[in-house]
Amino acid sequence: QAANHNVSLIPAGMPLHAISSTNLAKHEITVIGGGSVLGILVLLFIVFRSVRPLAIALLPITLGVVAAFTICTLVFGRVHVMSLVFGASLIGVSIDYSFHYFSEQLCQDKSWQSDDGLRHIFPGITFGLLTSLIGYLALYIAPFPGLHQMALFSSVGLLTAYLTVVCLYPYLLKGTHQYPSKPVWLLVNSLVIPWEFLSRKRLLLPFLVVISIVLVLPLADLESDDDIRLLRNTPEMVLEKEHAFAEIIGRRASSSFFLVTGTSPEQVLKTEERLVSQLSSLEQHVSLHAISQSLPSLETQSLHRQSVLEALSQENSILLSYLKDLGFEDKTIQIYLDQYRPSNSQGLDFESWQQSPIADMYRHQWIESHDGSSASIILLYDIQAPGVLPSIAESLDGVTYVDQVTDISNVFKIYRELAVKAVLGAYFFIFMLLIYRYRIKKACLVILPPLLAAAFSLGVNSMLGQAINLFSILALLLVMAIGIDYTIFFAECQSSRRRTALAVMLSCITTILAFGLLALSATPAIFSFGITVGSGIVFAFLFSPIAALSDQNKEESLMANQLSK
Repeated sequence: QAANHNVSLIPAGMPLHAISSTNLAKHEITVIGGGSVLGILVLLFIVFRSVRPLAIALLPITLGVVAAFTICTLVFGRVHVMSLVFGASLIGVSIDYSFHYFSEQLCQDKSWQSDDGLRHIFPGITFGLLTSLIGYLALYIAPFPGLHQMALFSSVGLLTAYLTVVCLYPYLLKGTHQYPSKPVWLLVNSLVIPWEFLSRKRLLLPFLVVISIVLVLPLADLESDDDIRLLRNTPEMVLEKEHAFAEIIGRRASSSFFLVTGTSPEQVLKTEERLVSQLSSLEQHVSLHAISQSLPSLETQSLHRQSVLEALSQENSILLSYLKDLGFEDKTIQIYLDQYRPSNSQGLDFESWQQSPIADMYRHQWIESHDGSSASIILLYDIQAPGVLPSIAESLDGVTYVDQVTDISNVFKIYRELAVKAVLGAYFFIFMLLIYRYRIKKACLVILPPLLAAAFSLGVNSMLGQAINLFSILALLLVMAIGIDYTIFFAECQSSRRRTALAVMLSCITTILAFGLLALSATPAIFSFGITVGSGIVFAFLFSPIAALSDQNKEESLMANQLSK
């Protein structure tokens, strides 16, 4: 119909921003996610040269997601999309258990038994499970159901994946065996040999001190930004339509507004008038849309009537002369005057105004409470000096200034601060557990790589000019959960650092493919999450062999045989 009447429709408004940003984020995650899955499939096939390990590795992941979804539905009634997104991190953690089982199989000869493989890796994956659970359950520090659901989803999924590997893999891998290719072992040696060299030359401590200093320096410029608009990545087409709409109506809507409350409609209208009067006195122009502009209070109506009555009662008044020039007779003017006398006019009350057609333009700005109180919303446009508006609201009783962007951003700030406490608390409890397991010296070597990885990922954000936010901190939790697994696996390896290095290398690549590629996103929040996870996991991977340097491990006798094949 619009086309038939030569009318152009220009959609605008906040819902369009939300919908377009959500659709774009979903598209990016789908494209990047599809590429990461394809990369993981190719990687596993190159290393294991068989589709069987891939099919087996998908089993604990699938069961973990199903169990987590079921439990969260039973506990919370429904599963939030952010729980699914963050809970997907259990893929990067739980697949480590499969990789260690497969790597154990690759590094042995044909006499290898699946039961023996489980015994070799059981201490490492069990202790890794405990530390990862501490990391995820640390989110319960925050008194927010959203973070509680994310913690429960990840914890249940990870525990289910672990039990699947422990209970089913000895049967699924019975009677199977694969050999790794030479390029794979060359990559593995490139991770382990440099650290062995530094350890032998007693250069490890100076090297770590230098690296730590280099990593700490960029943190001095690190800033935080909790702006909710980080979640928005509105396409240019939507912004152009928004600008065109604003040009047509001559003003640009704001997400902030004034909330005026009172015990009766008359009190609300009086407070509105005082507020509008103060806003009109500002040097910076502020456009507004208030009910009192259409319906003045009864007190104001009385003052206006008195002013008109006095103006018409004066013989030489400009208003009276103007009416006569327009052709009004004295009789008609007298009737008009009689209507304005206090004895003949009661004014327009709120109930009568509500029945008029003009009230439809303001109905969405009026709120009636069940206790008899009332409230109105004053919409704002073209705000040039938002900093003075809160102080005006504070100077008037019954007036509250609401800035939706700032309020939601403050909630994000609270979430971020609580997430920081959760990460620090998780590191503390994990360190206590490591001391109980390894004693103080080796516990420090085990906790050091994920700590350095966290500092490195924050430093990368600083060097790229990215401020930290809630998503950066949640990414640090993932870096910690996966990074501590890497070092624990090295700390628990009893006979083969290179077998562990192979599993950790595969885990690192798959994690980067699953999460690090999110750094390609144009959405700031997703980019922040991806760059933090990607850089942190790479650094945790590179430094993870430190945890094995305190042990006097024997060189594998099978290594030469594998390389000669």
